[in-house]
Amino acid sequence: MTLYKLAYYCQAWHLVWEDKLLADADFHAWGSGPVNPDLHASHRGTFKISEVPGNPDIFDEDEKREYRQCCP
Repeated sequence: MTLYKLAYYCQAWHLVWEDKLLADADFHAWGSGPVNPDLHASHRGTFKISEVPGNPDIFDEDEKREYRQCCP
């Protein structure tokens, strides 16, 4: 559940700071918290995640530079 909540908060804070969505992802209100059904389906029953599919090219150069500054 931590993964789903982190994804939800990343989406929410990016929307607040940048006024645009971080990813094209829908979140649903489940009893245990916010969940993205696609993320849930791809990791269901997995307790250790070694690879996260995605496209890092969706970030512009400013976003990549900010990430490198805060998370070396």
